[in-house]
Amino acid sequence: MPYIVHPCRVALMMMQKCAPDYVVAAAFLHDVYEDCHGYDLSDFPEKVLSIVRDLTEKDELTKVENFERLRGLKDALWIKLADRIDNLMEASPYTRRYRANQLTHKTTSMILGMAREVGLSDYQIYGSLHLELTMLLRL
Repeated sequence: MPYIVHPCRVALMMMQKCAPDYVVAAAFLHDVYEDCHGYDLSDFPEKVLSIVRDLTEKDELTKVENFERLRGLKDALWIKLADRIDNLMEASPYTRRYRANQLTHKTTSMILGMAREVGLSDYQIYGSLHLELTMLLRL
């Protein structure tokens, strides 16, 4: 599967949920900064870059600490919810069961809890993404 397919699917989820344009743009770029070292993102608006930087994992932090950094960052959490769904959906059933481990459950619970804290539960995206994540993690 070409690299670009995953960011496109995440951005498409954001478009389907009527996310603002800058959130859709950040969804397209959400893995680029982290995965394509040296890629110049300086032509993008600061609002987009800020979200992309928020979503970029810091090597010196644990997975849980990286997720905790997203607390209060509504736009980043919105993308992270869609990212988690796509990462689980693109895997084979075997890989999904393997990925649906304790850390996946813990971080997914963290994402959903933080999304509620910033008011994303008031949006249709939260309900539909919550349902999709719950179904995927039961496989």
